[in-house]
Amino acid sequence: MPNMAYIYANDFIDVLKTKHAMDTYSQMVIYVEACESGSIFESLISEDLKIYVTTASNATENSWGTYCPGITPPPPKEYKTCLDVE
Repeated sequence: MPNMAYIYANDFIDVLKTKHAMDTYSQMVIYVEACESGSIFESLISEDLKIYVTTASNATENSWGTYCPGITPPPPKEYKTCLDVE
């Protein structure tokens, strides 16, 4: 986030609930690319909000957004591509 060190799941869900209550969208799609990104929506978002959510990983795994040699923890052995942009 540009101005905050963290975004908390409850705060984000509260914003989505407010937007829904204000009728500012008919449907929404959210994609989150981050390690443990599944945790932000786990058991927190209800279907009546009409929001489709997909995340890069579940609540307990690395998303492997970059696959570069020498990173810690290392990517799975079968990952041979470095997506880091210099």
